[in-house]
Formats: sequence, C-alpha cells, structure tokens
Amino acid sequence: MARVVAVSGGGTGNGYAVAEEFAGSGDQVVLTGRRAEVLGGAAAGLAAAHPAAPPALAVAADPARHWEANIRANTLTAVLLTEGLKERLATPGGRVVPISSIAAVCGSGNGSYGGAKAALHPRPTTWRRSSGRAASR
Repeated sequence: MARVVAVSGGGTGNGYAVAEEFAGSGDQVVLTGRRAEVLGGAAAGLAAAHPAAPPALAVAADPARHWEANIRANTLTAVLLTEGLKERLATPGGRVVPISSIAAVCGSGNGSYGGAKAALHPRPTTWRRSSGRAASR
C-alpha cells in the first residue's frame, strides 16, 4: 500500500522536487498550494513522469484569507482603538484592558483566531513603554 504524502507548495520549485521523489517511490502525493492551475500542471507532470505511482491530488487553498480576516477583526481593531485613544488614555486613570482568548494558548480551528488573539498579549507592555505609563492590565 502506498503512503500518502502531502507536500506544501508542491506545485513548483523545491516542493515539486520533493513531490517527484515521493511519486518516484510509488507514494500517493497530495500537492497543496495557493494556485490551482499550477498544482494541476504539477499533478499532470508527476503522472507523466511516474505512471506507476497513484495519481497525485492537487488541493488549492488560500489560508491567508482566514488569517487576514482574523488579524483585522481581533488584533488590528484593538491596536487601532488604543492608538486612537492614546491621548485620553495617557490621563490619570486611563487603562488598556485587552480581551484575549484561551485559543491564544490552546489554538483553535485553523489557528488564525488563536494567533490573532495571541498577538494581543504583548500589546499592554508595548503601550506602557511607548506612553511612559504603567496604565495597562
């Protein structure tokens, strides 16, 4: 039975070279990357070069879309709010209280939500240092 080997970025360059090695060994190769047309061409190339290997599968995905959305919604909004209120927060009693999530430590789903929440953790320290205050928790 053939092994199943997923190769990230398998459509071109080093990723394709790695995929070719595994296909040459008779393994089932799953090519992943962002560009479906490139992956399809790479799968066809592997099939032509290694007809005895199981056909390569091409899986195109754009994880950047999920990461960008979560960074915007869960990190950038908090940073922009803090920056926008910087003068008001510098007055006596001003505080920054970022709300994160256990997902920042344990992860969640595709990781983008937890990563975005984890990006908030250094924010209070950064704000304190840039404002010269110890007014965050």
